[in-house]
Amino acid sequence: MSLVTKAPCGQLVEGQAAGRTRGVSRDYPQKEYHCGGRGARGEPVFARTARGWRPIGYIMERNGVNTFGKDVHSKRHRLRKPEGYALETAVIGELRQRGVSLVEVRERDTGETLRATLDAFDRHGVRIARGGFAPQVVLPMARWSAEPECQGRLFEAAT
Repeated sequence: MSLVTKAPCGQLVEGQAAGRTRGVSRDYPQKEYHCGGRGARGEPVFARTARGWRPIGYIMERNGVNTFGKDVHSKRHRLRKPEGYALETAVIGELRQRGVSLVEVRERDTGETLRATLDAFDRHGVRIARGGFAPQVVLPMARWSAEPECQGRLFEAAT
């Protein structure tokens, strides 16, 4: 028997992962997200991965601007050709619907924070389709603005 359900990003999915409730997975229970766990940073955004629906980032309000934040390891998550960071096209659509205008990527290993507008993905993004992954849009590294970790903390403390 095949299950069909509506995924967190609004797509209909079929299969084993379809039986799960919205956003609940073994590693990140919904209660943990809403009771001070990882979700204390903001509202989670989910995408389908090889392990089912998983949180890929979170939406928070910073200085009156809705921002999508994502923590990554640059050696694992930064694409080499074209060099940059990618978001799934379905996630970009969901972020637009939720009023997000800024994307923030924090590299855990280097301590840098990269920022770009969501509109930059439309204007300068490169659409790619890699085997085994959903269609994505890569924003080249030249289009991201970078700041060291300590500078971001000083900026947040001043506001």
